[in-house]
Formats: sequence, C-alpha cells, structure tokens
Amino acid sequence: MDGESVAKLSTAKWAVIWLSLMFAFAFTLVFYITFMWIYF
Repeated sequence: MDGESVAKLSTAKWAVIWLSLMFAFAFTLVFYITFMWIYF
C-alpha cells in the first residue's frame, strides 16, 4: 500500500469514528429529553 491509500483509509476511519460519536451523542440527548419529558 502506498501513502495515499493509507491516508484515505485513515480519513475514512476517523470519519466513521466521528459519525458514531455524533450518533451516540444525539441518541443519548433524545433519550434524556424523552425521559425528562415523561417523568417530569
């Protein structure tokens, strides 16, 4: 593998990591708001 392929792979990896982090954060936020709305 040459340097360019490694760089693309690394960028894709970080994109997936950021995407999963944002998804987890959004899910937690929605869950928290729903929980608060139902119980309070």
